[in-house]
Amino acid sequence: MIAAQIMVILDVSVVNVALPSISRGLHLSAADYQWTVSAYVLLSGGLLLLGGRIADLINRRSAFLTGVGLFTAASLASGLAQAPWTLIASRAAQGASTAAVVRVHPPRPEERPALLGQPGIPGIVGPHRSGDFFTREAAGRRRAARRR
Repeated sequence: MIAAQIMVILDVSVVNVALPSISRGLHLSAADYQWTVSAYVLLSGGLLLLGGRIADLINRRSAFLTGVGLFTAASLASGLAQAPWTLIASRAAQGASTAAVVRVHPPRPEERPALLGQPGIPGIVGPHRSGDFFTREAAGRRRAARRR
């Protein structure tokens, strides 16, 4: 479960970091650039309740595994995209599959203690550690520039 949350968080972060070079490579217009991000966010947020309902109707495990499989296939399609519309469509598919991966229903009482810290750990530690790294890196560059 933690690995899936990290996978979803990393996907959003990696695309935001790589989007300028992706834009140059695929010659994205300003609208295509925005839709690359928005297609994922709109479908993942818009289908969360549906993903939870599907998990209730069939089986949580089956819905989760199907979502991870679809997310992986859509990620591969994003990586192999050769045109803006294929990138946008695959990002939309990633967002739709995220709705099955992210847990939107309350856990069973015996699962609650184990799940309380899961979403918070990557969200807190990741930005803190990366912010610490970038702050030290910037300070080192400033010191080096002053020495010159």
